[in-house]
Amino acid sequence: MKEGRDDPRGIEYELVPHLEGMDLHVFLVAIHRRRTHYHSDCELFVPLAGSVSVSVGGRAFRVSEGDFFFVNAYEAHSLSALDAPNALLVVQFSHGFCRGYYPSFSRMRVEEPLITCGGDPALHRELLSRLTSLIRFLGRRDAGYPLRLMGELNHLSAALVRHFCEGEPVLSSPARTERARLRMMSVSAYVQEHYAGKPSLEQLARQEGLKLSYLSHFIRKAFGLSFREYVTRLRLEHAARLAATTDMRLLDICVESGFSDTRYLNRAFRDAFGMSPQAFRDAAGGQPQPGPWEPAAPEPGREHDVKGIGAVSAYVLERLEAMRAGDGGRAK
Repeated sequence: MKEGRDDPRGIEYELVPHLEGMDLHVFLVAIHRRRTHYHSDCELFVPLAGSVSVSVGGRAFRVSEGDFFFVNAYEAHSLSALDAPNALLVVQFSHGFCRGYYPSFSRMRVEEPLITCGGDPALHRELLSRLTSLIRFLGRRDAGYPLRLMGELNHLSAALVRHFCEGEPVLSSPARTERARLRMMSVSAYVQEHYAGKPSLEQLARQEGLKLSYLSHFIRKAFGLSFREYVTRLRLEHAARLAATTDMRLLDICVESGFSDTRYLNRAFRDAFGMSPQAFRDAAGGQPQPGPWEPAAPEPGREHDVKGIGAVSAYVLERLEAMRAGDGGRAK
């Protein structure tokens, strides 16, 4: 599930579904006009075809085929097509994926997000190389592929740190918006760690040194969800992933995802997907197989169309290899 929820400011908060056991989500998307939204993950994307306009922090950027663009965690941004059809390869990953051994990364904030071949050829080549390897490992899914995926994510993140920071990443000035962003990151980290157990708003308030009422209001305003709704959404994403990709019993999925029993699991699935967990599992069995694919504009009335990498990996690799081989990182 990759649904968002509108908050009182009219900005959509998007929950990101990660690959099983990894702080990583990779997909291909065709953009028409994506409304202003934000998410708890960092995002790096590159147009494989066409170009888009990205609005972030009061600035507008043209991101053309072969350019990279980085979005900070919890940074509101919108996209619109400049060329149709277009196809963007997107990598989203938790800002805290390396917290155990490089905690400074979770506090890094990129101020100049556009990365072009002309601006930094060495970084551009490295990002293309790492992304190509990541897609290849994801498409093959050989033994140990999760280790290789996370290895490439570490290399990719290290390249970004070398480019954007001199020495250790440092915090931006403690402006009001930055303090709010850091608090959102802290709330998200707590819920991500505890959603399958017994997360407590009271415990989180003590951890943050805040009054319970203030924190509850902050979460509702920042995420467009109550604390309980946020926890349930993460539990549902995890349960849906298990239902679609494993043969676990529904009772075991309940336990693994944090639902107290199958009644609550069934209710959550029907509310979100309009079907039972078993029907969801049956429907997930008919996913499209990898094959030829070409970019197409989203259907009328749709903001964007998302494709899983498994169905389009051949196209993605072809475009990435063409960019690597082309003069200046561009496919001819």
